[in-house]
Amino acid sequence: MFGKAGCLAHLKVMGKDGWQKSLLAWLHGGYSRVVGIYPGKEKLYFMELGREGEDWQVVRLAEEVLAEEQEAGIQAGFGSVQIPGQKRLERIRLWAEGVKMRLAREGWEKMPLALCLPDGMGFSCLTALPLGMEGEELREAAYWELEGKLLEEEPGLELAEMYWDFAHLGGAGQNYLLTAVEKPLIDSVRHEFRVHGMELAYLTLPMPDLQSIRADKDSLWLGGTYVKLAPLVQLLPLEALRPAFYAAAGAVCLGDRNWPGAMGQRASEKWNYKGLALSWLTLVSCMLLGVLASDICTLYEAKTARDQAQQELAELSEARQQMELLESVRQDTERKEAQLAELSAHSYPWYSLLVHFGGITVPGAWIDDLKLETEDSLSLSGQAVDFGTLADFIRAFEQDTEFFPDGPVLESSSVQEKGQGVSFTLHLKL
Repeated sequence: MFGKAGCLAHLKVMGKDGWQKSLLAWLHGGYSRVVGIYPGKEKLYFMELGREGEDWQVVRLAEEVLAEEQEAGIQAGFGSVQIPGQKRLERIRLWAEGVKMRLAREGWEKMPLALCLPDGMGFSCLTALPLGMEGEELREAAYWELEGKLLEEEPGLELAEMYWDFAHLGGAGQNYLLTAVEKPLIDSVRHEFRVHGMELAYLTLPMPDLQSIRADKDSLWLGGTYVKLAPLVQLLPLEALRPAFYAAAGAVCLGDRNWPGAMGQRASEKWNYKGLALSWLTLVSCMLLGVLASDICTLYEAKTARDQAQQELAELSEARQQMELLESVRQDTERKEAQLAELSAHSYPWYSLLVHFGGITVPGAWIDDLKLETEDSLSLSGQAVDFGTLADFIRAFEQDTEFFPDGPVLESSSVQEKGQGVSFTLHLKL
């Protein structure tokens, strides 16, 4: 997804306790490391940004020389107005090849990538929006302001044919940065990177020069945003360091800021569903283990009482006392064992069932609710990102004939509001 995929949403935390921020950050998932990329005229510039505790740190900086044919006849211009289509595609292809080679050298193949397009390949402007607006009203005002600026400065382009985004520049004012890039250009960049086996998590345009950049031996500043520099990091030229840092910082919403991409779509709040599911499973497992431990203690107490009674019987001299005590112990033991047998007969092996469900995992599908309808019938409610993932999830249960011989029955499925996933209900016979 283009935009701020993987970013933490802006968190308003009561108080200043670090554990609160850490807990909310864990619940919201997000990236802990990202590689910012900026394509210059002759080189590609890279910045690895990583989380160190509660702070962010520039872990590594690198550069990769591009092939010479990229420079031949290609000058940075806006969209397809100044750069012929074929040359622009060739330029993008060279970026993807150079990035892929550098990722392999640095061991960055599995890290999320954030790309800052060169100057002139998109449109950006600064503007002030009215006070008191928020949500869709603010977004609509930004759209019309950007369309007016675009018609004024680039008459041949229409905002309807572009991906766009906007962000508040911080502070007490109402100053906003508006950005837009032609859809064919964004689609070409994404396609070429996918062809080379890479997926871009974030795309943006360079930050305006009003955000000054400063670096010293152990820190880096972009405007009011600060990160530490790892020891022995060799700095890049400031004109290349700024956009690489801007791309990486935008991908992780550094400083809980709203960084603009080049498209209007924004990533929705992303929860750490895997961590929450594991935590819930751990909690339920602990409860079941507690019940099991209680049963074991009851059985142990019954056996202890029986052993003690038998010892007392052995010490009695009178045969009648021995018989009466033995009968009493026998009856008491039988009663407790019958209670335990009845308890075991009516208890369902939830722990085994949950452990079994934990082994049935399909990426993009998860269970929200589990209900025992009858002694041998289960009802499962959950969600999936699409119907294909739901089909894979159902197939996983169909293949588990040893535990679910009759297979699953799909009782209902529906597309969620705004098309964000599929809700479903399954029926399983044990």
